[in-house]
Amino acid sequence: MERVRSLCTAAAAEAPVRKTCALWVAGAVAGEGGVPATVTFELLPVEARVLAALLAAAEGDGKGTTVRVAGGWVRDKLLGKAKEPDIDVALDNMTGKAFAEVVTEHLRAAGERVGTVAVIQANPEQSKHLETATTRVYDVWVDFVNLRAEVYDPASRIPRVEFGSPAQDAERRDFTMNALFYNVTTDTVEDWTGRGYADLSAGLLRTPLAPSITFVDDPLRLLRAVRFASRFGFAMVPDLHAASRDATIHAGLAHKVSRERIGAEVEQMLSGVRPVASLRVLADFGLLDVVFPRPAVDGTLVGNLTVPYADTLPPAALAELYGLTAAEGAALAAAAAPGGLDGAADLPAAWTAVGMRLVAALNTLFGAAPGGVADAGLVAATAVPVAPDADPAALPPGTLPLYPDPAVGFLTARADPATPVETLPDNAVHSRLPSDARRLLMYAAMTAAAGAVGVRNKRNRVEPAPFLLLTERLKRKHREGTDLGAVLEAAVGLRAQAGPAARPAGRLLRRTPPRGAGPGGARLPPARAARPAISPAPPAAARAAITAVIRRYAALAAAVADWGFDGVWAAKPLLDGKALMDGCGVRGPEVGALVEELARWQLLHPGGTPDDALLHLRAFRAGTVPATGSGVGSGAGGGAGGGGASGGAGAPSS
Repeated sequence: MERVRSLCTAAAAEAPVRKTCALWVAGAVAGEGGVPATVTFELLPVEARVLAALLAAAEGDGKGTTVRVAGGWVRDKLLGKAKEPDIDVALDNMTGKAFAEVVTEHLRAAGERVGTVAVIQANPEQSKHLETATTRVYDVWVDFVNLRAEVYDPASRIPRVEFGSPAQDAERRDFTMNALFYNVTTDTVEDWTGRGYADLSAGLLRTPLAPSITFVDDPLRLLRAVRFASRFGFAMVPDLHAASRDATIHAGLAHKVSRERIGAEVEQMLSGVRPVASLRVLADFGLLDVVFPRPAVDGTLVGNLTVPYADTLPPAALAELYGLTAAEGAALAAAAAPGGLDGAADLPAAWTAVGMRLVAALNTLFGAAPGGVADAGLVAATAVPVAPDADPAALPPGTLPLYPDPAVGFLTARADPATPVETLPDNAVHSRLPSDARRLLMYAAMTAAAGAVGVRNKRNRVEPAPFLLLTERLKRKHREGTDLGAVLEAAVGLRAQAGPAARPAGRLLRRTPPRGAGPGGARLPPARAARPAISPAPPAAARAAITAVIRRYAALAAAVADWGFDGVWAAKPLLDGKALMDGCGVRGPEVGALVEELARWQLLHPGGTPDDALLHLRAFRAGTVPATGSGVGSGAGGGAGGGGASGGAGAPSS
């Protein structure tokens, strides 16, 4: 019981406790050969309370059960990564369900509130080989499984799972850094692979067994490798790099793993602090077609791709611009022609290259323009694609050099081509966005090329390809698909309006999705999503086109700043729906017209009050003032009009 009392003492603390415990590494001697005898990590009071309960339940059960915490919790503790408790328990002599029930009975006997034990069944066909039980312990979700060993029958590709030793369990895990255990019973961090602690310390991603075995066991681990490498900036060992490009493993990921599991991994990648790094590695491994597969599962395509410079460059120059073969460039150019995809069954394979250029451009602009739209315009006006060996001192003063990224796109700092792709840094500014906004921004960049493409299904109904890619192929929520459509629609409008006289920009910015963290939501600045891609090695034929587009967007960004539209996507309406309906005495379809008029009026009257807005809406509805920003017309029914009380002749339209 001494261990239980020690954990209870830590649980009683008001702040995290620095804990020191023994380190055991298979095949090594503690304190020799660079292996420390002890390790130290931070234990939250609630974690200490949970561990004390698990240990007390095991001791009270009397079966000699050893309680081990496995995987990510141990890894993050040793890395010093602060996060919410996420505890996975591995048992040596009973199933996860049986021990979870022991724990709940122990808590119930102690007078604690307990929940039910949920069981997630094994599904070998989807590469989930082990039953998992889960329940809440002191409001912390804890998963329980038994240590496993796998026995393969030559007549079946699916292994038989049996109780195993810690060493057998560790070698079946995805990576050595995730195969570490914290033995709660003996207060020891255990490294049964003999390499987990060293790899974690060195920043290396390695599989316990040969990567081909580990990835065939569960092909989703290929995406987990991408996520962990980019999240931590760890380098993959050479044999893992080689296996990650294996077409057989790619096929297993595409056909053996459910789209829900793939979508969940991609969501975590793009919600993290290094989404660009994740996409770079996916591109480097040739996995973009697996992650973003064809949207037309049961239908044909209509419309055309949106490909920057396709209307100004011949196919050969377009291919060089996007790093494609001549055949791929020709297919991309054909798909970008009006109606170029009408009746097609699939998007051309090179369509994701456009998305990666947009991702690279966003990464450059966010890193170089932290101050908002005005700074982004300055960056766009001074950005110049340069060769890898260009001397910054030889460039004109004030020029922002864009050096080639070894994988795709441009970085604003020189990168050694020998540097592993997964260790290249993201520009950090976009990491300040809420995770859902960061994710939506990446989805928008990757699918922007398909923004004008629809899928006609068997019922002759056409749905937007990006919406289907997100909701049907990545199994994300319909709300996210709707938000993606709104961002892409705004980006299309901004591209059409780009220039110093683009006054409708305010209204387009105002319409971007309102969802996100914090009061009133976090909106995305679609002016950045609309920006053109920049080639890693622009051919001479493309330089003039690139320069012209950069200048046009610079003018747009400067105008948005001049009009005070930077940040309008986060502005809340002066009147909510109830106040608007009660104040104007309206119901039904007429409410929508008033909501639109309120948005237009508010853009041009940033200092207006709710009372001012209500007076204007009443006059607008009565037809005594025209619609805001238009020149002629007659109020709510006519949808026209401008000037008068709504603003002077020189005011910009929304």
